[in-house]
Amino acid sequence: MNSNAERIIFRRRKAGLHRFLASMRQLIFG
Repeated sequence: MNSNAERIIFRRRKAGLHRFLASMRQLIFG
């Protein structure tokens, strides 16, 4: 069961994770 809301939440969570990893990378290697 894959509703539209679930897809949006998953995409938002994935984007947040990517942004978090990018910020961590900047802190470490920046």
